Amino acid sequence: MEGSIPMAGLGAATLPATAAALRFHRFGGPEVLALEDLPIAPPAAGEALVAVHAASINPSDAKNVAGRMRQTTPPRTPGRDFAGTVVAGPAEWPGAEVWGTGGDLGFTKDGSHAQLLRLPLAALARKPANLSFAQAGAVGVNYVTAAIGLDYAALQPGETVLVLGASGGVGGAACAIARQRGATVIAAQRGRPQPEQPAAQTAHRFIDLNVISPGEAVSAFTGGRGVDVVFDCVGNIPLTSSAMGGLAMRGRVVVIAGTPGEKLGLELIPFYRKEARLIGVDSLKRGTAECATLLEALRPGFESGAFPAPVIAHSFPLDQAREAYSLVNSGTRGRVILTPLAAPTHASTRAPTHASTRAPTHASTRAPTHDPIRIAGAPAMPDAHVTYTDANLTEAVLARIQPEVPARTKEIMTALLKHAHAFVRDVKLTPAEWDAGIKFLSAMGPFVTDKRNEWILLSDVTGVTMLVDAITHASTEGVTETTVLGPFHRENPPVLKNGDNIAPGLVGEMLEVRVVIADAAGKPIQGAQVDVWHADKDGGYDSQIGDGNTHMMRGRFVTGADGVVHFWTVNPSCYPVPHDGPAGQVLAAMGRGPMRPAHVHFWIKAPGYRDLITHIFADGDKYLYEDAVFGVKASLVADFEAKRKAGTSDHLELEYEFRIPKA
Repeated sequence: MEGSIPMAGLGAATLPATAAALRFHRFGGPEVLALEDLPIAPPAAGEALVAVHAASINPSDAKNVAGRMRQTTPPRTPGRDFAGTVVAGPAEWPGAEVWGTGGDLGFTKDGSHAQLLRLPLAALARKPANLSFAQAGAVGVNYVTAAIGLDYAALQPGETVLVLGASGGVGGAACAIARQRGATVIAAQRGRPQPEQPAAQTAHRFIDLNVISPGEAVSAFTGGRGVDVVFDCVGNIPLTSSAMGGLAMRGRVVVIAGTPGEKLGLELIPFYRKEARLIGVDSLKRGTAECATLLEALRPGFESGAFPAPVIAHSFPLDQAREAYSLVNSGTRGRVILTPLAAPTHASTRAPTHASTRAPTHASTRAPTHDPIRIAGAPAMPDAHVTYTDANLTEAVLARIQPEVPARTKEIMTALLKHAHAFVRDVKLTPAEWDAGIKFLSAMGPFVTDKRNEWILLSDVTGVTMLVDAITHASTEGVTETTVLGPFHRENPPVLKNGDNIAPGLVGEMLEVRVVIADAAGKPIQGAQVDVWHADKDGGYDSQIGDGNTHMMRGRFVTGADGVVHFWTVNPSCYPVPHDGPAGQVLAAMGRGPMRPAHVHFWIKAPGYRDLITHIFADGDKYLYEDAVFGVKASLVADFEAKRKAGTSDHLELEYEFRIPKA
């Protein structure tokens, strides 16, 4: 099939014999998607055919193609949301502009990523007149899920709602619907919302989760009363637990997301004493007819302007679906839509591959970064019979890096691809080993949270972090040496003053810390910001203790004219880096241990000077010579017991002068 097909004004007698649809015959990544021409039959009684002008790609669509939805059996056309025009059906429907979604579409029935979509009449709902097809085609899953959750929570006017993950599609929809229903909306996300996001336009208060936990913020916003509804779009256990701690009496928690294998620890006594409720929502349980009823109820909110129109980040014709799905898999912000009736994009920066000379009609002006999916019946590409082998594949991949790519990006990608291909050749990687590697990388996800970053840890234990550090800071003459940041740094620790105890109430031998921040010549620096953090006597960081939300053994100081930072704490212990995840598997595979010697972290920032990220290690620790992350440097080792041994102090002391260079 070539080009778009004329859909306006079609009746059953003038329907095309075939129409293009996106299909997958096996599960996998975007590469398994292909266009096929499917035969078109007139609608049966009680049915209609819709010409799909726009259909968004939801994360659940990508998961479906990847084989993560048990109800799906290939071959299948994916896609849940849609907006288009009825082209065949009972007399009152042809020409009507409709929108819709459904938990059956793309899963147990062929979905919307196609030029024509067959639907029961009960699934037809007229789209809002003020929304474009692209906007209407990006509404379905997000607003239907949010509406179901708030209905289940029986949200009432005057109540307060906390939305976790307000920057996402469902989170933004929940903010908009809750506000329209007369609730006070608190939006929680990492960073401030962008002006175009629904949360920015509809929420009353905002929580930056990089700065404060949801439980703490809710207590401050509500004077300790708490919120009536928590709408959790994230499914991150620490965040969920913190938010549940901020529930008001008879509060409800709506959960729409989670991570396989993770379990929520629920303290039952305070939960039942609040008469709280925990509610799960799965929009996949609603078919197209039930969703049409929900969308009809939501339509006035869009037409009145109460609900912001979705932001369309990227628009692709059907033959660029692989690139579109890849964007969704990468977590791009904004909605990604397909425009099935747009002309194919064979006419790109490459030589034309068919006779058509029409310009592409899709919104994106970028040259495609994936080969277009060949439409059935179109002539083959000129290089269709090239066979890629060990001898020519690397050069073929490198040749596809486009000339307009920035020089540094090209340098990095060229080296990365060469080394990756050389690695595969050197070890003669088998398909089973490749599959194990992919599973290993996929397993990293659940171990990346606001309190732990498994990628940093993997970089640390393989020596990559210290190699980057060694190259970046090759010259350290006259200044303090750097070392790894580690996975336990937290943004915005409590600001303290000299003489404070950063570990109040903790059991352990007391350590007095007195350090000076100076320039390369030894002159004290005023106004330097110094973040400090360390483990306790048992080797645990605050994020690993209790619910992980309390700041302990952590603080931020600002130097005066003498450049001094002075505080009390408990003496840190050696400890194992987290080894219950993929980084631990790497250590075990190499027969290595996970231990780090005792140390205190410092991150020093001063205007006009280069940042210093470093540790001070305790002399005499048995793991100084086998640090799991290779972070020990001789100049960073100090004897915490020196004064006590000399009889000039009755406690442990850490004294050190940090010298930092000009920026």
